[in-house]
Amino acid sequence: MTDRPYRGDSYTPAQAAHILRLTPTRVRQLLQSGELEGERDGAGHWAIPARTVHTRLGRESLLEAVGCDPSSVHELVEALRAEVETLRAELEEAHAANRENRRIIAALAQRIPELETPREQAPPQGPPGGSEEVAEEPEGVEVRPVRPLKAFGRAQSASCGGGCSDSSG
Repeated sequence: MTDRPYRGDSYTPAQAAHILRLTPTRVRQLLQSGELEGERDGAGHWAIPARTVHTRLGRESLLEAVGCDPSSVHELVEALRAEVETLRAELEEAHAANRENRRIIAALAQRIPELETPREQAPPQGPPGGSEEVAEEPEGVEVRPVRPLKAFGRAQSASCGGGCSDSSG
């Protein structure tokens, strides 16, 4: 370590190495490659901003805590950026589909009154044969349209109640 005292806003390579759990040689390599921010004074000594050391320490501690090799961070960041772009594109497609669905729903909702009006205004029709007399339904009896019954995949006449045998086979 150099005799230079800690000024509070910067560290020497030896001090930064101690904090970052690296060798002073490795810290100098990081400074020369630009991976670690620092300045040289007139005598050629490095001064490393304290915020840089603390930021790197926090980032590397975090990476180690999640089991990530700090040297592979660049690859991880690029992969995550690509994934974010993919997700943004998917989200935009979902928003576009949602807008289209809302447009369709609004158009259909506007048509509901015009579709219901003819049914409400249609005059009551009597039974076939010209008689205007309509039999009243007993209370509590629900009238449903007749549908063909299916038994074992074959349609049967509703008149035989599903108990008729099919002579065709």
